[in-house]
Amino acid sequence: MQKSLPRPGKLAQISLICALLIHSFSAQAADQTWIKQSNNDAKLLLQLMSKYSPENAGNLGVDGLDEQITDLSQDWFNSKTTDTRNIIGQLNQRLNQETNHKNKQDLQILISSAEDHLRKENLDRKYFLPFIDVSSLIFNVVQQTLDPRVSKSRQQTLLVRLNKYAGLLKDFKPITDLAADRMHERLKANPQLIGPFKGDIEQALSDGPVYLAGIKEMLAKSEIKGWETTWAILEQQLIAYNALIKKEVLPLARNDHKLPAEVYANNLRDFGVDIPPEELISKALTSFAEIRNQITISAGIVAKEHHFADADYRSVIRELKKTQIPKENVIAKYSDILRQIETIIKNQQIVTLPDRNAVIRLASAAYELATLNWQYRRIW
Repeated sequence: MQKSLPRPGKLAQISLICALLIHSFSAQAADQTWIKQSNNDAKLLLQLMSKYSPENAGNLGVDGLDEQITDLSQDWFNSKTTDTRNIIGQLNQRLNQETNHKNKQDLQILISSAEDHLRKENLDRKYFLPFIDVSSLIFNVVQQTLDPRVSKSRQQTLLVRLNKYAGLLKDFKPITDLAADRMHERLKANPQLIGPFKGDIEQALSDGPVYLAGIKEMLAKSEIKGWETTWAILEQQLIAYNALIKKEVLPLARNDHKLPAEVYANNLRDFGVDIPPEELISKALTSFAEIRNQITISAGIVAKEHHFADADYRSVIRELKKTQIPKENVIAKYSDILRQIETIIKNQQIVTLPDRNAVIRLASAAYELATLNWQYRRIW
């Protein structure tokens, strides 16, 4: 059974960097042998990704992982930490021996990414009670696998993963049971762990039914046969798991969104901000005051144009939100605006556009949730 830990966000960033390093020079001349070495260096972290997060690695192009799933059968934290440190050691050794400046640059990127990931993993372990939104995890896997760009043969492997998630294959237990086991295990080991932010838990519980409906809708539209029985079982497991989260995790959730200073500083570092949080706060307050003044001026103009009674920017925003484009008119509206933009681009010769119409589609409710939640987690 494949060993894995559910850390998709940061692991995906590392594997994406690896994939970019592997493919970014494919169009270069064949005699540039340094590219082959760069690819081999990047594969070390892709292999780590494959071992501990096969779904994400497979989605980024690593072959042979379509039927493998995240393994929560035990706590792999120490094992994963050791493996990551070993790979950082190998990369540093290669860096010390490397003479090509391009390979040295790639190695420095890989080492920095691995160290960032390891630091975040250790901070999460130190401070937080682990909470896995299994409904979101499985929705993302289904969505990625059933993407139209994925071959039909690969899409058929999704049923194997669903059976494994549901614990219907030999040596596999329901992933919901395993997620609960790992959570209870950490809480027993350290009762002082900080619970998730209450808003996150409430949002996950609210989003759960939307994700489940989205999964069923995608499966129904796919060419996969025989998914109904497996999904009926897995759906009930996910419903029961979300009920468990509501009963056991929600009471432990924190009302204050503030993070420990060490964690907050590290989050800033992940976004390239290396100044102390206190200095950043001071600059942010100044910038906020400037932006608020600009918004106040703009709100006054908008209020006058629309004859709003209150010109306060908060009130103006609330009034503007009251006017929504009906769902059935969204595609037509966006298509019309896009045609206007394309006309400007062509007339002004800004860039060359493809000789075809742009493809626009309306996202499902579940897809919108997945996108918004991903963006939110990147920020916080």
